[in-house]
Amino acid sequence: EVALAVVALVGAGLFLKSFQQARAIHPGFAPEGVALARSDFSSAGFNAQQIDSFCRRLRQRLEQTPGIAAVSYDDSPPLGFYGGNWEPLEVEGYVPGRSENMKIYRDMVAPGYFDLMNIPLLAGREFDLRDDPTSLKVMIVNQEFVRRFFAGRDPIGHKVRGWGEWFTIVGVAKNIKYHSLTESPQPFFYIPIRQIYRPEYGLTLHVRTAGPMADAMASIRRETAAMDPALMIFDSMPLSEYISASLYGQKIGAVLLNVLGAVA
Repeated sequence: EVALAVVALVGAGLFLKSFQQARAIHPGFAPEGVALARSDFSSAGFNAQQIDSFCRRLRQRLEQTPGIAAVSYDDSPPLGFYGGNWEPLEVEGYVPGRSENMKIYRDMVAPGYFDLMNIPLLAGREFDLRDDPTSLKVMIVNQEFVRRFFAGRDPIGHKVRGWGEWFTIVGVAKNIKYHSLTESPQPFFYIPIRQIYRPEYGLTLHVRTAGPMADAMASIRRETAAMDPALMIFDSMPLSEYISASLYGQKIGAVLLNVLGAVA
């Protein structure tokens, strides 16, 4: 019994240490002071054009609300339960290996996303309202994307094929953590949400607040209901709480082994 207890408690201690070390890792963006709210526009019968119009008007209303510093939105927030979305890519001038995986994870983001999340752009420009369905298709890639596919060459102006279309790289963003705080750098890319977005992807509003978090989340619900009372808001929470999902495995492991140690 003592031996079982020691083994279980040592394991629990190791899991707890791993959990604490993971929590200390910086994700590459600033989650503090950001509120999230996810909406399902497809079930409400919105098409892509209606979603674009609704989100831009909601953004304007929220930006005029006292205590709110910035507003943007995307379809795949980092470090959550959803696992993210990927797209098979073809990179101009790059010949993949025989079994190389070209399914690269991505996020569709609105203008202002990188500033709101404090993700530094290392080259090029961020997306803006010029990047609409009728304009040149563009993308921003991360550092690891550049390292893997361009071997240190300047990627700005090069083309990447996805969704059956060619996109021009207009910016390079710093690497962040996408699925796990302990993951190694991986290639990732961003697309303007106005160019490719489909209602079935879902959408998450990001609001950086200069005041209490509860006030920001209340403002999101109030302004959304004022524009469309039938639109449901769910998964409304601080971003710092949302990204704790990436630590769920270590936390559960530590708790279970503590319980087993106590039982032993």
